[in-house]
Amino acid sequence: MAILGIDPGRNGGMAVISSGKLTHLDDFHGAMVELRMFIQRAGHIDLAIVEQQSYRPGQKGVAQTLISYGKILGVLEALKIPLITVRPQRWQQGLGLPKRPSTPTGRKLHKADIAQIVEARFPDAQIRTERGTLLDGRADAVMIALQGTKQA
Repeated sequence: MAILGIDPGRNGGMAVISSGKLTHLDDFHGAMVELRMFIQRAGHIDLAIVEQQSYRPGQKGVAQTLISYGKILGVLEALKIPLITVRPQRWQQGLGLPKRPSTPTGRKLHKADIAQIVEARFPDAQIRTERGTLLDGRADAVMIALQGTKQA
């Protein structure tokens, strides 16, 4: 079963896990043609799991994020790919992540914790640039897809 995980954030990612293997991984910058081409390269998708988007008062960039989120759902619907939306707290549940403060430093450490899990499970996953910078949208997309394998 091929599961597509999508982190639709500003620096998002897309990942496909099929038969327990990470088969496709890429960045997602909000362009629907990018999503459609990724799905074509991946081939048949049995289920898509999309991280649910919401906003907090005072948060910047909300309108564009929510518009992109709606477009993603529309593309998946048009391609007749079954989909489930999942809150970040839900897909992160059960990962054994340490509790981090809700500060910029805490969020950065939280992303590093997720990356460590991805790299342990899928050592060949390209979730870092050549210089070692974390591509956290990719790491999140892998974990979202992995969550989908448990729901399928």
